[in-house]
Amino acid sequence: MILLEKAYRVYSGHPDNGEIVHAESVGQAKARLTYIDNYVNLKAKRVKEEDLVDYGGKAITREYAELLIKRDARLERMRGLPEDEMYLVQDNRQYVGNSVLWWALGGSGYTTNIDNAQRYTKFEVIEQFGKGRESDIIWLESHVLKAVKRHVDVQGLDRDFSV
Repeated sequence: MILLEKAYRVYSGHPDNGEIVHAESVGQAKARLTYIDNYVNLKAKRVKEEDLVDYGGKAITREYAELLIKRDARLERMRGLPEDEMYLVQDNRQYVGNSVLWWALGGSGYTTNIDNAQRYTKFEVIEQFGKGRESDIIWLESHVLKAVKRHVDVQGLDRDFSV
């Protein structure tokens, strides 16, 4: 990743209300926005995540480049998965109690019931999740099945049979 231009947030009031300017220096950034206020009243704050960097021949923000780098590294790890295994995909954004949320059969939402979880081949994992969210965690089915526990879902109990 090669730095092309530094980013500054230039403002005259509150920093959050400033404008992002790409420039070589604070002075240059402030000079570009003198139409907002006179040069003396302007302030500038360095915002590294908004720097412009070269990534694959394109100028993009540092923050976006770092996201692409992480995504590409994850995709490379997926390519190294064994061909002869099946996989389950966890949505790691939340849990139900202490139960994992799995992508459900046929892409019909999520489930905590392992029997209703979609199984994927390596090819399907790469195609569907290779450029997806980091919160989607790929698990070897054989590993997951070792951790399965049986439990009773209270929603399936009829109170007429209780004392």
